[in-house]
Amino acid sequence: MIFLQLTYNLSLLIALSVLISFVVQKRKLSKNQKDIIFGLLFGFVAMTGMLFPVNFAPGVIFDGRTVVISLCALFFGPVSVTIAAAGAFILRASQGGVGVIPGVLNIITPAVIGLIFNYMIIRKNKFVRIRELLIMGLIVHIAMLLLMFLLPSNIVMKVIQSIGLPVISIYPLATILIGKIISDNLERNKFILNLKESEEKYRLLIENSNDIIYTLSKDGIFTFVSPAWTLLLGHPVKDVLNRSFQPFVHPDDLPTCLTFLQKMFTDESSENIIDYRVFHLNGTIHWHSTRAVALRDSECKITGFLGIARDITDLKRTQNDINESEKKFRSLYDNSPLPFQSLNENGIFLDVNPAWLRNLGYKKEEVVGESFDNFIDPESLKIFQKCFPEFIKNGSVSNVKLKMKKYDGKYIDVSYDGLIGRDNRNKIQTYCVFKDITGIEKAESNLALKVRELEDINRTMIGRELKMIELKEEINSLLKELGRTEKYDI
Repeated sequence: MIFLQLTYNLSLLIALSVLISFVVQKRKLSKNQKDIIFGLLFGFVAMTGMLFPVNFAPGVIFDGRTVVISLCALFFGPVSVTIAAAGAFILRASQGGVGVIPGVLNIITPAVIGLIFNYMIIRKNKFVRIRELLIMGLIVHIAMLLLMFLLPSNIVMKVIQSIGLPVISIYPLATILIGKIISDNLERNKFILNLKESEEKYRLLIENSNDIIYTLSKDGIFTFVSPAWTLLLGHPVKDVLNRSFQPFVHPDDLPTCLTFLQKMFTDESSENIIDYRVFHLNGTIHWHSTRAVALRDSECKITGFLGIARDITDLKRTQNDINESEKKFRSLYDNSPLPFQSLNENGIFLDVNPAWLRNLGYKKEEVVGESFDNFIDPESLKIFQKCFPEFIKNGSVSNVKLKMKKYDGKYIDVSYDGLIGRDNRNKIQTYCVFKDITGIEKAESNLALKVRELEDINRTMIGRELKMIELKEEINSLLKELGRTEKYDI
């Protein structure tokens, strides 16, 4: 009889707990509001069970408060269980009887045990499993039976013998049943909340993105277009939806786009990229770059395409300007009358222009990839090994004179000027030109020789002049002694 009565009491509590859990979780409430409301409602459920208890003896009653209070503490924390336990505590104290002390302790004890499990599981963001519910249910109701020893000694054993088995068997099962329903409902609502938050984030991302986000059907019909389309291309979104992408694409790029989409049916790549031209509402042409992925159903069949398109018109214009500049530079480089060369930081040839090859007689494949050391004489090598590190450090060099070895084995005198630059991988390379100063060096050598000869002759002539002056002075002195007129003007 007690077994059936306890089962009935717990069934009532199960129904009320589940109903409350579902109703409250459907409402949008803050955490504090939920804590208070759950505390009030679980307190109401616990007190309802206490108002319809199993009466074992006057003042000795049994109900499902331990299940309700422990689960309230486990799932909803200290605020909720304090509110729920306070109501149940006041009611049980007011009911009085010989079982009042174990009765109120059977409100406090499950609250404490439930909070311990709340700290170990919920606060650490762990999922509540059946095993934890069973363990908590057993601990709570073993404690419940132990508290029965606070009853008068003449009824203790009779109470334990009568309700011991139902309490240890039915109450933990009720804990598992109610706890699992609440846990699943909380997880479901958490998932729905996260999903809604995720949807809201993606909605804001899509609506505020400067890139066009769109989806196409398998046939290339727009099924979704973000507001950025209007911002970038001028067409209202309603004029784009349910239309083919083809009228918006430049005719010259349409075959490439169709091939791109067709390829995605067979290509297993996670994403594909394509650049193409599109028409603005005002008729101007813009360059777009799209990253696209195939959308698949549960059977992995393609149902459409998701794309993110970015306006790269300015980038394309810049690239064209760079390409034009490179063409002009290459033309200047190839047609320059000055020999031009480029070395890496290790002194290896990266490039030489036609003038360089003409001056030294090599073919390009005989130079590129070779060390600069192989093209200069030993004395020049010493100069190069000293100057090159300083060149890299300082960033420029001027009027460095070296002897370059020609293909026929002869040497020419050159003067180098250059700057340090970096390639598109940020690696050091030199930009240098040289002048053939072989004729200048020879002329300067001849000039120095002639100057020395002139100086020798000049010194000889000056000596003769001084001797003649000395002789003239002696002749004039002798003539004067003889009383004659001086012959030379000095």
